[in-house]
Amino acid sequence: MKARLLKNNLLVNMQWEPEYPDKLESGALTWFRNSVKSNRKLFYTDAFGHVATGYTAKLSSRFDAFPIFLMTLFGDGIYYRHQANTNGDSYLVIIKDGRVVSGTDCFLKRTLFDALLENAENYSNLEMILITDNHLARVIEYCTARQQSLKRRRMIFILSFMAAGAVALFVLALMFRLMNAG
Repeated sequence: MKARLLKNNLLVNMQWEPEYPDKLESGALTWFRNSVKSNRKLFYTDAFGHVATGYTAKLSSRFDAFPIFLMTLFGDGIYYRHQANTNGDSYLVIIKDGRVVSGTDCFLKRTLFDALLENAENYSNLEMILITDNHLARVIEYCTARQQSLKRRRMIFILSFMAAGAVALFVLALMFRLMNAG
């Protein structure tokens, strides 16, 4: 799953800012602030219209966050997928009120995954959603369409900038010619 997502420019294992960072213990808050200083920020809005932030070490803007597309396409929930060909790793991301819960969006050992879900009383109202190949295909399709749209917009911007430059050069050449002729 991880390789398939990365191949399609989708990121997992990002750090997500807690909803209330002030409620973190001072040591945890210091660690979080220091760990995200050199990372690229990704902003999105949650269900209440508040700006939320995710951080990634990938500096290129061509990468998108997998949890954001899960949230956009499928809404809130506890999303998980057990990896068949790894050492029993499971992917887990919890999306509540349109916000990725800090500390999720990660691969865990299956035993830790099971222990976390046993003690997840705060999220008992969320639906458990197994990420299927259909989910992955829809997210990849959505991401690809978005990236193509951004690519087109970028190309239009570059072409219009080049056209404006050509027109400006033409006008300058014409003015120079008129000044030399007169």
